[in-house]
Amino acid sequence: MKFALSVLMIFVLAVFSACGQPKLKIQGNGTYDWGNVKEIDSPLHAKVKLYSIGTDSLRITTVKPTCGCTTAPLDKNVLAPGDSATLDITLNIKGAIGNLHKTIRIECNDPNQKETYLHLRADVNVPIAFYPSRYIAFGQMYVGQEAKRSIKMINKTSQRILIKNVKMEPSNIKVNLQDDDVLPPNGEIEIVATVTPDRAGTFSCRLSFKTNHPDMPEVELTGWGTIDNPKPANAGNNTPPKK
Repeated sequence: MKFALSVLMIFVLAVFSACGQPKLKIQGNGTYDWGNVKEIDSPLHAKVKLYSIGTDSLRITTVKPTCGCTTAPLDKNVLAPGDSATLDITLNIKGAIGNLHKTIRIECNDPNQKETYLHLRADVNVPIAFYPSRYIAFGQMYVGQEAKRSIKMINKTSQRILIKNVKMEPSNIKVNLQDDDVLPPNGEIEIVATVTPDRAGTFSCRLSFKTNHPDMPEVELTGWGTIDNPKPANAGNNTPPKK
């Protein structure tokens, strides 16, 4: 009798526990895909629903995008059974090329998925690409020593692209790109930036220009580096001086 009663109590507790659990469901099975987009479409927007499909209140404790290019405020954090909340997603795709994948980490009191992810995807099509990247990495620099870096600007279309309104900041950095330069169809231009630092510290620069392509009317490139004082003439020489 006692054994049967114990089994019955365990069964009742198991049923009660199963029936009283919060459960999260994400719209789209956890993925939102914008498909083919253009850089000019930035920022991308979407609203994604989070559903409470359990039999106890769902508490969402954390919504954290994994990069600074994404924001996703949630309109409410506690959902009664059958209720839903909305993530208002904004994704900056400036500078992105090709398949883009970002995630948003969601933490809640669903015992079966205390931590889960919403996956954001898009295929960013651009008429102009940059190699190796959209950033001019000067890296280590020295006062009084010329530093030169280059990147390739690649036309991914079959039409000529005209460059206009070239601006370079600060004024002591030179760039070979000029107004009325033409990026040939399916061709490339090597952008060369040159600077001779005059003081130690951090260095940053900005190159901007306009194009006649409607999908990429404006382009901005940034650069950075660290400037040290000149190396002493005998730096690295461990040979003792002659007597």
